[in-house]
Amino acid sequence: MIILPIFGAVFMLIPLVFLFKWRKMNNTGIRTEGTIVEFQRRKNARSAFPVVTFQTIGNISITKVPDFSSFPTKVKVGDKVSIIYNPDDPNDFIVESGPGRSIAFLLIGLALIIIWGALKWKQIEF
Repeated sequence: MIILPIFGAVFMLIPLVFLFKWRKMNNTGIRTEGTIVEFQRRKNARSAFPVVTFQTIGNISITKVPDFSSFPTKVKVGDKVSIIYNPDDPNDFIVESGPGRSIAFLLIGLALIIIWGALKWKQIEF
């Protein structure tokens, strides 16, 4: 029974980390346009992660998988994406698609916790 609130907390914690990162980058970062150049599989991962390339104001070329990203929809090689990067460390960047996907995860987490609370209130065991 305790698993529902744990999953709910995880579903809420991960997007909160992204939202804080997005907010900081949105306030202090530099915007530019990037391009999806390939997809990279990480060890033991089921899906591939988009590799993004972009140019900084100082003409430095960055090509890597973003640490934090929330791609707007399914992307393909050649697609343009909005990038916000840290002016002090251009390798620290996010793909800008806004907080929409994170909000969905927050709502799922909240729903799991509410369901757990309702079940607990009704004393339903499963």
